Amino acid sequence: MRIEVRNTCRRRYRVKIIIAFGPDSSCWTYKPGQRRDYYGWSGRVDQLRLC
Repeated sequence: MRIEVRNTCRRRYRVKIIIAFGPDSSCWTYKPGQRRDYYGWSGRVDQLRLC
């Protein structure tokens, strides 16, 4: 499973991807305009949570 997270806001955020039926991501810092892919086990994205 591949999940793309992109920060389209004007400020920096620390976020964590919460996965149902699988391991959650670590907390990552995203600068404005930054994009990152998360590769994990199969599951379902429940939410994107601030850290």
